[in-house]
Amino acid sequence: QNLIRNVGLVQLATQILQVLHRLKGFQEDVLSAAFRCGLQFLGNLATGNEESQGVIWKNAFPDMFLNYLKCSDEKAVAYCCMVLFSCLSAERTDDLLTHDRGIELVKTVVNICRTEPELDWACLLVTDQFLKCPDVVAAVYTKLNNRERITLLDLITAKLNEKMPSSVTASTDASVPMRVVQFLAECFKENCKAVLGFASAIDEEDEEALIVIRLLDILCETTSNHDQFIHLQNSPGLVETVVELLRRTHLAGKQNRNIFSASQSSAVTDTITHPAMGFKAHLIRLIGNLCYGNKTNQDKVRNLTKKFVGKAVFSIVSKKRPHID
Repeated sequence: QNLIRNVGLVQLATQILQVLHRLKGFQEDVLSAAFRCGLQFLGNLATGNEESQGVIWKNAFPDMFLNYLKCSDEKAVAYCCMVLFSCLSAERTDDLLTHDRGIELVKTVVNICRTEPELDWACLLVTDQFLKCPDVVAAVYTKLNNRERITLLDLITAKLNEKMPSSVTASTDASVPMRVVQFLAECFKENCKAVLGFASAIDEEDEEALIVIRLLDILCETTSNHDQFIHLQNSPGLVETVVELLRRTHLAGKQNRNIFSASQSSAVTDTITHPAMGFKAHLIRLIGNLCYGNKTNQDKVRNLTKKFVGKAVFSIVSKKRPHID
């Protein structure tokens, strides 16, 4: 690895790959084989060799990476993701924010996860590299379309569901950084009313509403882990937002038969697969978790809910009740 790097073959390999990418008129299978060989060569040089990783990054970021992430050859895309994963570090992840095409690269990887979910290297780039940098997550989230946001949120949920060592307790060691979850809590507060669209239609593909459901699932999961994400209990306005959304879905369910009704009609719930099924239960779960061991939030919820749900939530917010998994 060191010998190959020291004689300048990393620079030459990246230059050749760039030339190959621009070639027209060659047989597709011949070019694909060349793409794969070149990327595997860089991947082998990068494995376990910090100096080689730095040289590859310097020569391949962002243009070569972007070219091959957008390549039509699936294996070449996978190999490119492998090289990118091997080269990334905390310092280089910061480059994604400072370079004008850095966030475009992150967005491209998320889109690969959406269109080709079987490519493990792309998913690992998101869950094991990009998620470590909350600023990158926030920056790319604003650039994603709704379908890409759903993909990103699904990947975050998958990461949260990974089994962590029993020794992990501090939020700094959490599978998803606290700042990422705080950002998602803000997104939930800003956009949660979109889910009310399910009250007037049986459109199960309302992407903005689906995003709200994904965000709620993430907040329920993180607040269930009291030790790592206890600071979410102090997120400004979160308790109030969740209670207000519960009030509005409660009222929507009373106005006509819909997915938020206590007893739905068969026309609304022919199956139990509607994405908003159980949404109010998840809201109550989140309220319970936010109130666990937190008298301030317990008092807030009692005052905010007594007019419309009575004892249903009172029992949940009791300080003697553990958080809801």
